[in-house]
Amino acid sequence: MSVRRSTAHVAAGLLLFLFAAMAGAATYSHVPATFSWIDPTGHTPVTWSNPSLCQGFGDTIGDDALSPLTNIGFTFQYGGTAYTQLYIMTNGRVQFGSGNTECGAGSTSDVPRVYGLPYPSGNLKNTMKIYGADQDASPNGSGGGGQPTTCPFPGCAMYFTATPLGIAPNRQFVVTWVAVPDWASTASFFNLQLILNENGTFVYQFGPSNNPDGGHADIGWQLASNDFDTITYTDISNLGNTAILFYNPLIITPTPTLTFTPTATPTATSTPTFTFTPSPTPTLTPTNTPTNTPTNTPTNTPTNTPVVPTNTPTNTPTNTPTNTPTNTPTNTPVPPANGQIAPTATTCSDFTAGTAGDLTMILYGIKNGKINNVAPGVLFYYSAVVAPSSSFTIDVVETNSNSAFNLFGVQKGQVNLYSASCGSAGVTSTTTLTTGNVHIAVSGATAGATYIIGIKYDPGSVTGQSVGNPPPTIHYDWFTKVNGGVVATDPDGLDLKPKA
Repeated sequence: MSVRRSTAHVAAGLLLFLFAAMAGAATYSHVPATFSWIDPTGHTPVTWSNPSLCQGFGDTIGDDALSPLTNIGFTFQYGGTAYTQLYIMTNGRVQFGSGNTECGAGSTSDVPRVYGLPYPSGNLKNTMKIYGADQDASPNGSGGGGQPTTCPFPGCAMYFTATPLGIAPNRQFVVTWVAVPDWASTASFFNLQLILNENGTFVYQFGPSNNPDGGHADIGWQLASNDFDTITYTDISNLGNTAILFYNPLIITPTPTLTFTPTATPTATSTPTFTFTPSPTPTLTPTNTPTNTPTNTPTNTPTNTPVVPTNTPTNTPTNTPTNTPTNTPTNTPVPPANGQIAPTATTCSDFTAGTAGDLTMILYGIKNGKINNVAPGVLFYYSAVVAPSSSFTIDVVETNSNSAFNLFGVQKGQVNLYSASCGSAGVTSTTTLTTGNVHIAVSGATAGATYIIGIKYDPGSVTGQSVGNPPPTIHYDWFTKVNGGVVATDPDGLDLKPKA
């Protein structure tokens, strides 16, 4: 909170423009990313330092409040410095480094709403802002203002991952604002998700949000007063179901975005009753992975051999870059390679023993401009997952590079869940099949145990599909997710190609 407010409205904007509103040296670049909300159910509620650690104005109830120094769970490289801890600030920020405890009033003006501490700020070095408004997460409200708000737990709250998601070196630290209102604005609510990837990239995700006051908060990051960036956009409500990826172009070069649609998006109202369903999680394919500090006028890119695509790729320090960086990157989420596309008759034991064949191509024949046969006519996708708890969800998502082409269907519902030894899984599971997705709800599992998923697919699902001239090659991929986080894929994918 800060100043009193009076109601002010602005017209909703039309687009998010992904370029710098203003910037200094700009160590990080950004591109649109696939919106892939991570379900915060089971994440840890943020608590506030008491007595307050805030420098400047601050409180202990969750309005203008700061968390204790919080473990990330892995080493995160930010601006060339390795951090293992950060602070979470209510007003849409995370702050890196012990003692980086600036809080400050969230608002400085009431007509129109103007937020405090805009970038660049000498007090906000080594920080990130997903949406630097005046969020008030206090359950009973902080009082004051024209329209006092409350944020009753658990439907309105802030959460973080006390244990990072995923498996090293592909982990994620996530902070989520769930239906948190702006101070003294009863019709406002913000659903925001800030994700730190272990490879040094970070993602901002925007769920349904509403800011009727006309406030325009910073979205961006700052390392120093001359090294920062903010995003140009129209209104927070127009950012619903979008995401932005930030990356250091000297370290990461994203490649094209996946084309699948998330299975569900968060729904929220101005009253804090909020429901999440897990949906896909974006990550990156690095072409190189040095951790040297970038200069303000990058001219070099490391000569590292590109790594196998992973969910949140690892950073491998290299201090002798020699090539020119790519300056027009695009984004692709790519998970770790713990799965395999395999040919007909492949068994679970073949997969676990490492003796399964690697199927990388399906050929199709054409008659009268349409696909009339495919070979081979069956394939399997196997993947291994580790149970995070006794109850969890598994989703196997199929995508292709051309949405005009059919996805391969599951043949006769053949989805199997095995133990690590390929015997009975010994769990209770419910499987739901939808186009491009196999969803398995698991209960009675042993936390930490490995389970194998085997699914039989029918490439003949594309029979009858019209093809142009020349007939195209379509690339297919499969991704395995646990509780919404991608944990496995076949690194090669599969190409559907016309017969010669």
